[in-house]
Amino acid sequence: MRMARVPQGATLVDNPVSVAPGFCIGNVFVMAGVPKIMQAMLANILPQLPMAQRLLAKTIACNLPEGTLAAPLGDLQANYPDLDIGCYPGKTASGGKVSLVVRGQQQQQIDAVVVKLREMIATLGGKELDA
Repeated sequence: MRMARVPQGATLVDNPVSVAPGFCIGNVFVMAGVPKIMQAMLANILPQLPMAQRLLAKTIACNLPEGTLAAPLGDLQANYPDLDIGCYPGKTASGGKVSLVVRGQQQQQIDAVVVKLREMIATLGGKELDA
């Protein structure tokens, strides 16, 4: 009886493998945690899920500190509002490292920003590292 409880307003998700219930409220799907059961339930709901556009990303790294990159990255981001440009500090065996990640849906825009990032790194006296 406990497994038959579902929240008010929920719709059931078909479970062809067992009696474990699954349900949906709005855009949230709750399924059984046993992998084979969850996979069978997921196969039933996949056709209902909207497909998102593919997100593309490119990462380059450099040896410049974040503070040096902040203002030029802000300017670059303002010129490319359809892209997300992230700056993530880290370290290597030989010192500091910043990974610059460009994300978006248009490969041409990403490629253009990567060229500008490489130019910016060189202009600021840095060097590109392995990402």
